[in-house]
Amino acid sequence: MGKRTATRRVSAILLSILMLTPANLLSWSVEGHRTVALIAMNRLQGTPTAARIKKILGKLTLEDIATCPDEVRDLEKYHAPMSAVCKKIFPKPPKGTANWHFVDIPIKESDFEPSTSDVNTACNNNCSLTQIDHFLNVLSASKSTDKGQKKLQDQQALSYVVHFIGDLHQPLHSADRNGDRGGNDEHISFWNGRERQARTAYDLG
Repeated sequence: MGKRTATRRVSAILLSILMLTPANLLSWSVEGHRTVALIAMNRLQGTPTAARIKKILGKLTLEDIATCPDEVRDLEKYHAPMSAVCKKIFPKPPKGTANWHFVDIPIKESDFEPSTSDVNTACNNNCSLTQIDHFLNVLSASKSTDKGQKKLQDQQALSYVVHFIGDLHQPLHSADRNGDRGGNDEHISFWNGRERQARTAYDLG
């Protein structure tokens, strides 16, 4: 077997392994949230809102800060290191933010439509819905002249808003099926028959 043929075969094997790697090991959460930010800025292009976002972020982009809330949560939960951008936006990361990323509304039947009461009970005043409202209020009170700590708060609020909007559009963050914690406790079987836990690392979490 020639060296070139062997190299191609190894590359093909590595590519196959990569393609078949379980989704809970290769998260697409970063790509998902950055995509949400890109779509948002594309739709806001040329509007006063886009100009305001640029003023708040300076040299950063909405895409740059879209994943910071996950990094804040994972720093507390897993002691995972934060990126340079997110460290800059969150020099003193808040704690207890895990519940902010979802609203697990119990699904009662296949055609279930949650009522306001169902949503409020699931949220318990500590979910993505209430946090979006909170951070939108922070942004509505922001000014173009904000500097220092106030500007940092504006940047953090913007990061949370774009992130949680993305989370809410991921169905696994908006439903609970028989106590599966928004899909975290679901198990799936791959081709070899082994069962693995389907963690929401593969979603927009």
